[in-house]
Amino acid sequence: VVTVDLAAAADSFTVENLPYQTRLQEITVYTGEGGGNGGGSTEPEQPSEPEQPSEPEQPSEPEQIEGVTLNFADVANRTSYSAEQQIWSANGITMTNNKADSITDVFDSSAATHVRMYTGSDVTIAYSGMTRIVFDVAFAERVTPLADSLRAITGATVTVNDLQVVVEFAQCDSISFTMVAQTRVNAMTVYTNAAES
Repeated sequence: VVTVDLAAAADSFTVENLPYQTRLQEITVYTGEGGGNGGGSTEPEQPSEPEQPSEPEQPSEPEQIEGVTLNFADVANRTSYSAEQQIWSANGITMTNNKADSITDVFDSSAATHVRMYTGSDVTIAYSGMTRIVFDVAFAERVTPLADSLRAITGATVTVNDLQVVVEFAQCDSISFTMVAQTRVNAMTVYTNAAES
């Protein structure tokens, strides 16, 4: 090992007229004081690897929120009843059925396992931020009257699957419609997004 200390810092130095042939295996250069005892860097800094572009962030899936149900199996969820109006409420859902232009008084569901809504009566369903309602209809012949009534809601999409009628619409806190014919419903489930029922 041959060590050369320079009197002052320099960017280069030259050794001329070497008296003998020499063969070098390695040169170590230091930039600070202290010779070979760790005073400076031993190797030039290597360029860092170029940073690889990160994967684009994937959009998260919309949260699928479970539906809440208003059941008409008995009158436990009926909060008000008269010949002119019935109101049902459970799990944050409120359904109001007014006699309105119907020639038939509002049906008393005390002896039934479903709610009846007659031709010409008005229905309002309220639930904060809802976008979808699934109705479980009691009888096959009562499916079409409900579906046709719901189609009158502006911007609504209505689909029928056996005894289920599904209506989807822009997010809102309430919808209203008028029955074009009598329907009978066992229960309704309300969603605040397009989660599958």
